[in-house]
This record gives sequence, C-alpha cells and structure tokens, in this order.
Amino acid sequence: MFNDISERQFSLSDIMVKGWSVYCQQFKNLAILILITSLPIYIIISILPNDTSEFNFIGIAMLIAGEFLSAIGYVGVIFLAESAVKNNNTEIGWRSAINKALTRFGSLAITSLLAGLIVIGLSLLLVIPGVIWFVYYTFFAQFVVLRGMRGKAALSSSKSLVEGRWWKVFSLNLITILISMSLSFGNECLSLLLPKALNIITATCLDILGFGFSTVVMTVLFLNLDSIGVKDGKVE
Repeated sequence: MFNDISERQFSLSDIMVKGWSVYCQQFKNLAILILITSLPIYIIISILPNDTSEFNFIGIAMLIAGEFLSAIGYVGVIFLAESAVKNNNTEIGWRSAINKALTRFGSLAITSLLAGLIVIGLSLLLVIPGVIWFVYYTFFAQFVVLRGMRGKAALSSSKSLVEGRWWKVFSLNLITILISMSLSFGNECLSLLLPKALNIITATCLDILGFGFSTVVMTVLFLNLDSIGVKDGKVE
C-alpha cells in the first residue's frame, strides 16, 4: 500500500493518515474479527457477578476465556494490518488472521508476562522508569507476531527499535490512549441511557473503532521503523 514505507520515517500525521487508510481497507475483516472476539467478552462481563467473593471455577474460567479472545483479536488485527501494508497477492482475511493468531498466542502470552513483570517492577520503584520501559516495549507484540520472536529477544528488539525515537513512540501511544479513553467515556455515558443488551453491542462497535484503529496505527509505525532499521542495518 505504501511504496515509501522503507524510504523515510513517517511523521505522526503520516502514521495517522496511513493508519486510517489501512483501517478502511481492512474494515470488513477487522469488524468481523473484533466482533467474534469482543462480543463474547462483553457477554461474559455481563454474566459475571459484581461481587468477586462470588467467583467460582466457572467465573475464573470465563475470565481466562475472555483474556484469550482479547489476545486473539489483538494478534489478528496486527496480521491484517501487515497484510494491507504489504499489498501483495497473499492478503489474508479474518479467518486466516485468526488461524495465524492461534499459532503465536503462546509466545505472546509468555512475552507479555515478562514485559508486564518488568514494567510493574520498575513502576513500583518509581513511576518514571515504568513509563520509560512501557514505551520501550511498545512493539514487543509485533516482533512476536510478525517476526517470530519471543521473550527477551522480542523485548530487546522492541527497545532497540524505539531508542532514538522514544518521544515519537510515546506521543503515538498517548494519542491512542486518549482515543480509547474518549470512546470508553462515551460508552459509559451511553450505558446510562441504553438497556444492558444494547450496551454490549455499542461497546463492541466502539472496540471496532478504537481498539481496531489504535492497533493498526501502532503496527503501521512498527512496519515503518522496522523497514528503515533493516534497510540501514540497525535492526537484525
């Protein structure tokens, strides 16, 4: 889709515009994928008791199932975004994205746990180091999903890619977080006005917009920076 993705480093406005182009091109596949993975999560949330003391084995199993579905949706969107950017004859659909996501789930779970422990540990010492390393690890999922890495290798590669571009990556992280927060606030307002069944539908639709777009733009930035890094011999 973008002939210049390995020729120059995109600005933040470039990333947003190009991310929107990818999002629109893959909207059907994204919508179906997120619908399949998000709708059951919101149904699970609506069923679970508000009082955690009432949780039982079934409740814990449902929470784990929700996390699994969320991860599959996230990984699937990354695959769809890369497919659109590559713009080749092997463009994948939502079914293929789910199948591919299942193959990378284990590696992503292990790497996510490692990243989480490091970031939380640093945050407990001081907030600022936690934020710094959170940004450094922005792209670990893309390295796991698209480059076949796992664990420390994925985290180190993400840190290397972000170094020298920390503020840019931080800025895009902040933009996507603000988008998600705005949509979440809108959903909370709607939940006061709509029946519970409709709340599930609106929350899923907002996921398609917010979660889908945010994941796409971060993946476009990753592909741009990684392509430049590989071309310049900075990232193995």
